[in-house]
Amino acid sequence: MKRILLVDDDPVILLVYREKLLDAGFHVDIAMDGLVAMKLLHSAPPDVVVLDMMMPQFNGLEVLKFIRSEPALKNLRVIILSSMFFGVEQRQAATGEADKALTKSDCTPALLIEAINEVLATSPAR
Repeated sequence: MKRILLVDDDPVILLVYREKLLDAGFHVDIAMDGLVAMKLLHSAPPDVVVLDMMMPQFNGLEVLKFIRSEPALKNLRVIILSSMFFGVEQRQAATGEADKALTKSDCTPALLIEAINEVLATSPAR
């Protein structure tokens, strides 16, 4: 069973996507902020991180930089699922370091599951 870490500060997003990911056969851990996510990354390493960009206690870009700087995590698959209200430079940095980027307003749970399966089926670029 593949493990997903779903990181978002919106409890509704966590509830909806977690339930659909569980139904699809994934084990799902959740984190409501970047600090909790970084702690979970070492204690229960996932196969894929689904990461919001706008969060308290370390935003998604900071979490992504942490992942890519840690030798044990640098090849971890990351999908950004965010409203992406960052500036152009931050958005380019985040999407350049992620395996895939999805916009919340356009992403159904089925599309997220498809994206997860897609990144799991490919070799890490790093």
